[in-house]
Amino acid sequence: MQKNANLLLLLSLVLFTGCPQDAPSTQSDADRKKTKEKVADGTADAEKDIQSGVLKVWTQPLPSPPWAGKYFRLCKDKGIALKSTRTVDEFKTDYITDYNKRMMAEIDKKWGAGILQKLERQAQEQ
Repeated sequence: MQKNANLLLLLSLVLFTGCPQDAPSTQSDADRKKTKEKVADGTADAEKDIQSGVLKVWTQPLPSPPWAGKYFRLCKDKGIALKSTRTVDEFKTDYITDYNKRMMAEIDKKWGAGILQKLERQAQEQ
């Protein structure tokens, strides 16, 4: 009888508290190295573009708001190209993130901090 009571108690605890979850997996050394290489590639490619006089920012492939055309023209007038990735997942990659991070630093240096946000507001107001 005692065995049945203990078993019932154990099953009740598992039912009410759930089974322990596996610990989150950690990145392997090889995966961390690949991530660092992608980051380095994004930054290096941004540097190459900057040295070539190209200012380009990657954007998400979302539906365009009505003022998007004005925004693209305002950016183009400043020599800033906006290029959409093929997918949202591609936009979230380390390569794109670090490319944009380096490129935005250069754009802000040339045109002032927050220039893209200012151009976006200007496009919306026109």
